[in-house]
Amino acid sequence: MPKNDLVEKLLDLDLMPLGKREALPVKTTKQDIPSFKELFSVDSESLYKDFLKYTTDNNGYISSGEHLFAENNIDIKEYKDHMNFLGFKKGHYTVFPLRNINGDLTISTDSYTYNFLKNWPTGIFRPQYNVALDDWKANTHIDHNNNSVHGFRVLIPLNKSSNIEINNTVHVLNLNKSYFIDVTKPHAAWAKKGRVVLSLQMDSDILL
Repeated sequence: MPKNDLVEKLLDLDLMPLGKREALPVKTTKQDIPSFKELFSVDSESLYKDFLKYTTDNNGYISSGEHLFAENNIDIKEYKDHMNFLGFKKGHYTVFPLRNINGDLTISTDSYTYNFLKNWPTGIFRPQYNVALDDWKANTHIDHNNNSVHGFRVLIPLNKSSNIEINNTVHVLNLNKSYFIDVTKPHAAWAKKGRVVLSLQMDSDILL
């Protein structure tokens, strides 16, 4: 989709307009960061078991954040059309936030995932499950234009590997690994039915 007022606004706010509001102060130390980096090993099976048990009364990202769309003068229909164009459409892609509007974790405090997130080597914000349904593909896009505002994106596959293309290079995201993805760069993604990824934003580039 060519750039227009909505796209320019989302590059500032992040694809999910809550992003700027939810961000922690971000610490940057490196002038250059990689487009893609494998970080460290994780226990995908234990994380996935928590996903299968997770329940939420969240009634949808747009419904729960409707006032924020209004505050930022974003037309919800235009936003939905844009997200559908990118591949993030109802029935194909779903987000389950693991935090409330204040940023507090909503997953059980005695769960493996709660302790996993609490012990991440950096501060984190916006943890969530990203679930791709059917044969899903996200068209090439940029999530935001400033890591020093929105943090550094981590993706952790929970139930199967998937693919991401960034700067025209295809990478495989494997189970039991965590990955940094520079979403300020043009990227696309695809996966088969039922792919679940745990994502979060880091408040520091120390792992990069």
